[in-house]
Amino acid sequence: MLDKTKALADLEMAEDEYDEMLQAFVELADEQIQGLESALASGNDTEARELAHSLKGAAGNLRLDDCLAIARAIELALKEQRKDRFREQLDALVAAVDEVRASAG
Repeated sequence: MLDKTKALADLEMAEDEYDEMLQAFVELADEQIQGLESALASGNDTEARELAHSLKGAAGNLRLDDCLAIARAIELALKEQRKDRFREQLDALVAAVDEVRASAG
């Protein structure tokens, strides 16, 4: 869950500016989720790890703790070659991004 009040205080920015950044994150996440699915289908674990790492950084910068934790779990699943866990975490990421989308106003 997004704690917008805490994020705004941590990042020292106005709510409308943060909402714009959340919208940009949602667009990025949507693209990267598609990329992760494509990478999984084609067996390109390196690309999938890079996408998950990038998404993890973006989520962390915006204090999106749920998305950050899930992206971290995706990276770990890929490292451990746990395709079943990868799929489960990717589904969780979609749900978390939907929550961010709703919070972005």
